[in-house]
This record gives sequence, structure tokens and C-alpha cells, in this order.
Amino acid sequence: MNDPVNKPDHYTHYPKEVVDIIHFVLGDEGFAAYCIGNELKYRLRAGDKGEALEDFRKATRYRAFPAEKL
Repeated sequence: MNDPVNKPDHYTHYPKEVVDIIHFVLGDEGFAAYCIGNELKYRLRAGDKGEALEDFRKATRYRAFPAEKL
């Protein structure tokens, strides 16, 4: 089942999730900055492309990523 917030189908086509590949490439500090940027992106454009609640959930997910992955 597609979970557009926690495990979107289009992020799981590879042996590892895209966010894990990004973390590997950017390292811990770069990944933390990436997550801050994505949180801001989803909060600032909430509702522009679909449901605002889903965007806020995605923003909250990006806030949690560094704590989970670092």
C-alpha cells in the first residue's frame, strides 16, 4: 500500500530508499541541512499542489529524519 508521507512508492524503486542514498552521498551534516530545506519547502507550499495536511505531515517527517538517521 502506498504511504505518500512515510514510504512513497516512487522512493522505493531501488535496493535502498532514496532518502538513505541521499544521506549516504551528503553525509550527516549535509543530510541534516537537506532535511531542514525539505521541511521548509513542504511548510511553505502546503496546499499548493494538493492536500495541505499531507504537506504538513511530510514536513513533520523531514523534521524527524535527522534524529532517526544520524
